[in-house]
Amino acid sequence: MKILCVHPNIELYGSDRSFLQVLEAVRAADPDGSLDVRLVGEGPITPHVERASTRILYGPMWVLRKADLKRIVLTAPISFPLAVLRARRVIRESGCDLLYISTLVPFDYLVAARFFKGPTICHVHEIPTGKAMTIFSRVLAFSRSRVIFNSKATSDAFVVPVGTGQSVIYNGVAAPAVQSDIPASGPLKLLLIGRFNAWKGQQVLVRAIAALAPEIRDRVEVRLVGGVYGGQDHFVDDVRALITASGLERSVTIHPFVDDPSEHFLWSDVVAVPSTLPEPFGRVAIEGMSYHRPIIAADHGGLSEIVEHGETGFLVAPGSETALAEALAALVADRLRCKEMGDRGFSRFEALFSEEAYGRNMVAAFGLDKPRSGSQT
Repeated sequence: MKILCVHPNIELYGSDRSFLQVLEAVRAADPDGSLDVRLVGEGPITPHVERASTRILYGPMWVLRKADLKRIVLTAPISFPLAVLRARRVIRESGCDLLYISTLVPFDYLVAARFFKGPTICHVHEIPTGKAMTIFSRVLAFSRSRVIFNSKATSDAFVVPVGTGQSVIYNGVAAPAVQSDIPASGPLKLLLIGRFNAWKGQQVLVRAIAALAPEIRDRVEVRLVGGVYGGQDHFVDDVRALITASGLERSVTIHPFVDDPSEHFLWSDVVAVPSTLPEPFGRVAIEGMSYHRPIIAADHGGLSEIVEHGETGFLVAPGSETALAEALAALVADRLRCKEMGDRGFSRFEALFSEEAYGRNMVAAFGLDKPRSGSQT
């Protein structure tokens, strides 16, 4: 089979890693097939894509991002029709049998998919809000794509036309080769991994730490790990200023994004995902579970499907530093419970969120789990 995969990002965040897993699973299922990938340029993801793909087709995409919305709207009357024509040409020249669009934001390829005679799969990892949801829903419907949602929460957020093929496939990650135990004593080490932006919850977590009683706060260490989307350094600056104003410079540290975050998970005792807007899924949560770590997460979006409250961690009211502080204090006070939650979380990870299950389900969605014509069984 000839497949063209369209991916708008060049980094190695959660959706990028999920995309790479799709490529690897498809390549393993159809080693003789053609797997072309459209990227906007080179970046951290490039060497990984090179290993799994037949070739990389570099070129621009008309990507709708909130940070660029004003500029995009102003230039759309001219730039968007040209972008759709360019996308149609790329699809046609690739000679693909199937088009896979890894996220909602490459609008030019979603619109161009309407004119593609073969099947299109759009993999939805987003829960837009307000007017953005209306726009995304209409473009998705126009594309006539078959839709894969990464959680029930994502699926429930969209209204798709009757008759649209759709399914929910949870993301998965590989179990780490190296594990570390949660110690019975010493400071409780809390990890938050995520891009610094307006809704990942770094400020909520810092305020929660500041709200702890001094005797508990002194027994907690925090790492905030992540980068920013182009030029948005003010998000990191605001968090750093809050840390300083709260007198937490010794206990809360900021670390840059890294391709392999295993050192941070191995350092941690607890993983926090306090996003103030609904996470479509919550990959960091299942990564933490794969390391036997309990999860403290905001109770909305895909996180509510991942974490079992009181069993594998705690679900807290979104944006509530008080609720977050109470959950954290409970784990500081009971390290055995912390370990037990982490162990139950690992069992849940193995049952629902393994890399093998994700790859198997995606291969089936591509129709590559069936014997091909002429093959022997």
